[in-house]
Amino acid sequence: MGIPASPAKDTMLSDAVQIVVEGMPVGRSVWSASIDRMPGEAYRDMAELICSIGDPSRRDAAYEKLAKSWLRKNPEAARAWLKQSNISQSLKDRLLHPPATGAQK
Repeated sequence: MGIPASPAKDTMLSDAVQIVVEGMPVGRSVWSASIDRMPGEAYRDMAELICSIGDPSRRDAAYEKLAKSWLRKNPEAARAWLKQSNISQSLKDRLLHPPATGAQK
């Protein structure tokens, strides 16, 4: 039995993604991100968890955090997942084709 859908669940899952993928500031230090130390298919497992976030903007933000980290760690696997995922096409495009750094607006 899972946790019922609610704004509190969305907040909890979004916070969990941030802590696992990006780490968490604690006082003057930061707990380091732990996803790279997790066994097996940690990125895919996290993506499955993210899909249960009900709020679309929170879900997309969580997917974006995960994908950016995954693209740095294992670009080939991240791109393969992104191409077959059910995330919005605009988010896929943004992640798969980021603007060039230093590009002028």
